[in-house]
Amino acid sequence: MGPTSKSACFVQDINDPGKRSITWDELEAAYYENARGLLDGGADILLIETIFDTINAKAAIAAVIRLREERNAAVPLIISATIANNAGRLLCGQSLEAFVVSVAHADPLALGINCSYGADAIFPHLSAFSAFTSFPVCCYPNAGLPTRAGDFYETPEKMAQSLEKYFDKKLLNIVGGCCGTTPAHIAAIAKLAKEHPPRPLKNFQSNNSQLKDFQSEKKSKHCFLSGLEIHSLPSDASSLSVDFPLEFFNKNTITHIGGDLGSAKAKALSDCLKNNSVDDAVELASEIIDGGAKILPVHIDSELPEGNETVIRFFNNALFDPGIARYPVLLECSNHEFLETALKCIPGKSLVSYKSFKEGNSELLSHAGLLHRLGAAIVQ
Repeated sequence: MGPTSKSACFVQDINDPGKRSITWDELEAAYYENARGLLDGGADILLIETIFDTINAKAAIAAVIRLREERNAAVPLIISATIANNAGRLLCGQSLEAFVVSVAHADPLALGINCSYGADAIFPHLSAFSAFTSFPVCCYPNAGLPTRAGDFYETPEKMAQSLEKYFDKKLLNIVGGCCGTTPAHIAAIAKLAKEHPPRPLKNFQSNNSQLKDFQSEKKSKHCFLSGLEIHSLPSDASSLSVDFPLEFFNKNTITHIGGDLGSAKAKALSDCLKNNSVDDAVELASEIIDGGAKILPVHIDSELPEGNETVIRFFNNALFDPGIARYPVLLECSNHEFLETALKCIPGKSLVSYKSFKEGNSELLSHAGLLHRLGAAIVQ
């Protein structure tokens, strides 16, 4: 299941940052049809690959989760991103670590990297990726970059040699080839792979204790969130000047987050949305982040003048600014339709402040299931 030729993240017109070429719902419908056809045709595993836009990937994941539920079938899912530059980011600007956090709710059989610039160029990024995640890791790179004539220069022997350091470092559980590879390339890689043990499934190579928490059995006590990047909040909330995964321990309260929902600017932002003043709301979002918040608090009123269109225009415009998009979003909204619309505009993993229990347990579980499919975390 490829990335499609459309992007839900990218701006279609620089003069209209709120405009996109496709919506989440359109993508999810296409991916649902794609996945349904594959399963009906006898596929045993689904692979969402060459991901350059995390919203596209999350829409595909939502489609697969819906199919799993409808068929009551635990369909294995592999998720593979492609990097767009030497910094190791996706084309949408998201870091690989933030990408892992954004798609982990799919509980994939494996996570990895494919396509990109060839095995040599991917190696440092795959090393960091493998150290970060506890999921099995896959990698199937190109046979180098293509020439102007469309030929790929890496021979089977050269590509296998480039991958040997992956095996020596025990970085991989699944390996293969993407663009430019032939049966001869795969045969050479397979021959080399047989000579090396796979990556241990508890191969925690990072020296950073927070990353170890993400990888270990302790992760159930943490909630990791992401924007284009991931950031960290210490457990005692004594400092906000940190740069690793934003985490919330069970004992913490909502006021321990950098952007307090009760702050004056957060309230003013909510009022701007209620008055359909989207540009002013975006400006306030920027001021909240510039003021030191490590998460963007957004309260969406139950009544908006243009309904979902206001929500879409706000998030598409706000997340066009990389200074805002770096950080996770904290959403508080009693209108489930607005909440769903907001989450479908956000590439990272958001936190939802859920305070409505009037509907009863069945409705609560239904809403919680929807939020899970959309890749959000919940705090009450």
